[in-house]
Amino acid sequence: MNIRNALLATALAFGILETTDIPDTGAPAIVFAVLFYGCALWLWRRNSRGAAALVGVLLAFESTQAQTWKDASHGVRWFAMCIGSVGIALAGAFLGQKAVKLAAPIAVVAALTMLAGSAAAAPNPQTLQFVSVQQSFAEDSPAPVVGSRLFFADVIYNKVPQFGKPAGVRVGRDEGVCTIVTMQDAQCVVTAHVPNGQIVVMGGMRLSRGPATNHFAIVGGAGDYGSARGTVLSRDLSQTKSLVTLKLGA
Repeated sequence: MNIRNALLATALAFGILETTDIPDTGAPAIVFAVLFYGCALWLWRRNSRGAAALVGVLLAFESTQAQTWKDASHGVRWFAMCIGSVGIALAGAFLGQKAVKLAAPIAVVAALTMLAGSAAAAPNPQTLQFVSVQQSFAEDSPAPVVGSRLFFADVIYNKVPQFGKPAGVRVGRDEGVCTIVTMQDAQCVVTAHVPNGQIVVMGGMRLSRGPATNHFAIVGGAGDYGSARGTVLSRDLSQTKSLVTLKLGA
């Protein structure tokens, strides 16, 4: 396979990748899919340096943004980083074959790569929605009193398609401990284990006999969520089930 055909294959692969992401991402995925397919057609029909340079720019953006794709699996993100980097090299090699005046298009690709890298470092707001179903509950005293603790563990299901998985699929678990500070309130710490990391949540919870709505703060985590900050809204659907919305970067 020559350099041109390898670059065509890379552009088509990313076009297909963006096409499969349309149900989750919507308009941005449509735009990138159209750009990759259009550039591949342009390169195939015209053997164009401009098409190769634009493919290089698109691949630079994709490969540097890959680690910020929270809804994508670990494998998809590494594919985008590795194959995208190879594609950038192919675009440079193709431009080198086609013209002596190579400095300008390569400089454009390099500059946009640096800009994309800077964008990747910036926090991206993200919303996650789960249905949490309680699996266990315990208390460390026979009856609730100030200073006693409550322990619980839940299973987490996707409320909407995310992490590359459809709605209704189990995607993790959480466990938490709450300390009763008044007979109406408790202070809680919860750790949610989700794909690619953990999210740690803290805040006050109302102690009520019926369904309640509670607000918490995201204070950190591990893995992809090591520096996570944001807010959580938890709304009880029943005694053992809650609708949980996390707004990361909020």
